[in-house]
Order: sequence, then C-alpha cells, then structure tokens
Amino acid sequence: MELVSGDFIVVNAGDDVSLPERTEALVEIWLSSREKVKLVHSATLRIDEHGNSLRYRAPRTEMQQDITPDQIIIKCLCVIGATAGWTRDVFLNFGPLGESLLNEDHIIPFRAAILGSIEYTPDALVKHREGGVSACAGRGPGHEYLYGFSHKSRLWDYLVDLHILKSSLNYTYPKKNEVEKVCRVRTQTMRFMIDLAETPKLKRWGLLPRAVRLSRKHQQLSPLKNWARYTFDVLYMKYVDWRAARKI
Repeated sequence: MELVSGDFIVVNAGDDVSLPERTEALVEIWLSSREKVKLVHSATLRIDEHGNSLRYRAPRTEMQQDITPDQIIIKCLCVIGATAGWTRDVFLNFGPLGESLLNEDHIIPFRAAILGSIEYTPDALVKHREGGVSACAGRGPGHEYLYGFSHKSRLWDYLVDLHILKSSLNYTYPKKNEVEKVCRVRTQTMRFMIDLAETPKLKRWGLLPRAVRLSRKHQQLSPLKNWARYTFDVLYMKYVDWRAARKI
C-alpha cells in the first residue's frame, strides 16, 4: 500500500480468479457514491483447487447492509477479503496494518466505516478458491472446532481485538468505549481458549484455576466450558461428530 498512487485499489489474492468485469463493477459503485463509499465488496463463487465451481457464497447479512465501525468489531463481522476494493485514505489516515495482524478482513472494513460507508454487490465477481490456510483438516466437525480452521479463526479474531486496544489512539469513532470494553473481555477469554488448544493435554488440568477466575471475573461460564471441552477433547469430539451425523 505504501507504493500505491491510485485513489481506489482493487486487490487480487494470488490463488483466486477475478472475473473480467470485477474492477469496472467496483469502481462504478465507488464513483456513483461521489467517492463517499470507502470500501466495496462482493459475493464470490467458490471453486476447488482445480478450478471447479462449488457454490455461491455471500458475507453475513449484516455486512450486506449499512454498517457502523462498532458493529463490525462487536459482532466480529468481516467482508470476504478477496472481493474487496478500497480507497487509499483507508491506509493514509491510519497507517500500515502492522505485522501482528494475520487477517485484514475485519480491520480494513472497520477503517472504511470510520471514514465513510461500505457498499456491497451480490454479484459474484471473484472465483474464491478453497484450500490453503482456509482448508479444513477433514477430521470431523469436533476436531475442526477445537483444532482446525475454527481455531485459526479465533487466533485471527484475537489479534484483531488486540490491535484495536493497542492502536486506540489511531481510531476515533462512535461507541469507542463500548467497543474497547468488549475487546478487553474477549481478548482474555479468546487467549485462554487459544492457550488451551496449544497446551499439552495433561497440562490442561493446571489451567482449571484460570478458567474459574475468568468465569467469575466476567460472570460467564464459557471459560469453564472450554476448559472441559479441551481437557476431555476425545469425548467432546465424539459427541460433536455424533450430533453432526444425526443431522445428515
């Protein structure tokens, strides 16, 4: 982004395929807003590693509508990053993302919503490839939740909340205090869940006092529940896989 001179930037992820009309469609939306829109994003057509079409995919319903900065962070909302185009001032006003962030799908829309508005088109303008870091391990939904892509997503979300707190002076927006309060609580509970996943099984018993303290401090049972899920992970994975099989 430091090398960019254009006013509107359309990104292209290396393993995805942009349709020929993508840039024109995004720019038209931006120009029709008289440049008040700071980010434009779209739906995608999912493809496999060989380029075969799988299904249509859209972002969460909230991200298809007018959205505020606080809603993006509090509700953990994001765009499908591979579909986005944004204005250069999203970086000029706030600086680089920093090396601590592993995912831009939350922060760039957050910045764009502070500066102006976000616009969505339901047209699938990108063939979005499944696989790579977004791939599931294929070992069942129980393992996926504890150790698969869901675990990676929690790490990414944790780093976003941490970025919001550490970069507090860079951002001014409505309901800022409320957002930072949510981030402070969530970073503690998410960090605990990440530590559970990355701690050897026998040592997880030593994390029980921390689970109790967090549950009391934030008046929620999730730290204790997560401790039980990871400490008795074999039983939990069998239960989740059984529930999933019943729904088929």
